[in-house]
Amino acid sequence: MTNSNAPRINFAQAAPKAFRALIGFDAAAREGLDPALVELVQIRASQLNGCAYCLHMHTSDAPKNS
Repeated sequence: MTNSNAPRINFAQAAPKAFRALIGFDAAAREGLDPALVELVQIRASQLNGCAYCLHMHTSDAPKNS
């Protein structure tokens, strides 16, 4: 896994309409799913993306959602 310190794009600022649509999609996708399952999916996505920050955040949040 790599740790990138490259600056991140603020999508909420760069494309506000697309960002709001993405937030709506995320809310719809979570509906009816067990929060623990959602957290496991986010952990796996963080592993695949190689994002150490997100992986740390989601593994820290996982016990709260189980």
